[in-house]
Amino acid sequence: MAIWSIIRATQFNRKGPLMWTLMEEHLESIGIGAGILGTGGGGNPYVGQLRARQAIRENGAVEVLSPAEVPTDARVICIGAIGAPTVGVEKIRDYQSYYALRALENFLGTTATALITNEIGGSSSVEVVIPASIARLPIVDADGMGRAFPEIQMKTFFT
Repeated sequence: MAIWSIIRATQFNRKGPLMWTLMEEHLESIGIGAGILGTGGGGNPYVGQLRARQAIRENGAVEVLSPAEVPTDARVICIGAIGAPTVGVEKIRDYQSYYALRALENFLGTTATALITNEIGGSSSVEVVIPASIARLPIVDADGMGRAFPEIQMKTFFT
């Protein structure tokens, strides 16, 4: 699947792209783009694609929102992983990001409106698809850095 398929699937208006549906066939293109933009960081894109593909097959496709479409009062939760990504190849993760999402919602006493990825790179870019598909939450088409990064304090979200 070419990256152009994603672009064609996105509708545009004067304010920018509108919501679109991320399906299984988009994952390879996202993995390729994430591998390039992540400049080698963020883990193995192939392993991430396999995990995201399984989540979509089991739970359904995921809606992707433009940042302009996110309400100002939305509770957007960032999904990501820390540590050496090579461990993720040695021991494939289960649904820890989904469990972490639910634990954070329980701790905060509220539910998420949408999810966002912490970085663009390898497996990290598609990790957010897993809890989004299971929880039936949309993903915001943005990230905290625009590439992969080695330390969490290097991420910035602002409006």
